[in-house]
Amino acid sequence: MVGNGDNNTNFFHKYVNYMRVHNSIWDIKDAQGEWVNNSRELDGVAKDYFEEVYKDSGSSDINSQMKILQYFPRLFSEEEGNQGGYAITLKEVEHVLKGFAKAKSPGPDGWPVEFFLEFFDILGLSLLNMVEESRTLGVVSGATNSTFIALIPKCNRPKYFKEYKPKTLCNLV
Repeated sequence: MVGNGDNNTNFFHKYVNYMRVHNSIWDIKDAQGEWVNNSRELDGVAKDYFEEVYKDSGSSDINSQMKILQYFPRLFSEEEGNQGGYAITLKEVEHVLKGFAKAKSPGPDGWPVEFFLEFFDILGLSLLNMVEESRTLGVVSGATNSTFIALIPKCNRPKYFKEYKPKTLCNLV
């Protein structure tokens, strides 16, 4: 006997698979207006387009960057900023995890914040070591420093990458 849960699961799997195909970019026009439809060419067109969109114009200097910073919220006080050289504690790592939004999509590692909180007694020391390593080396490595980017169509049936809006999918807070 098949339960309702099995029928629902089957329906949702079919829907997700349909949406995966529907939301994929199978072909697009390159900068010269020619259609490309193989994976390698699609990657190249995307790379060329977004490199051009996000390249540094080289026109900003440190003073103009500092002027812009005044519009960003401060995440910590000047005093806290001056204390940035101290070692992080296990209690601080746990406190930060507890401050993250719950019931969100999993991160690039596939785990939601609730997983890390539930198993903090097992994972806490590894997390602390990872945070300390990035603090002392000044580098955040691997999947910890990654995010997902979704291309949201601005119109029905986009033909160029300029007809997509890139959205970063960050889910920590």
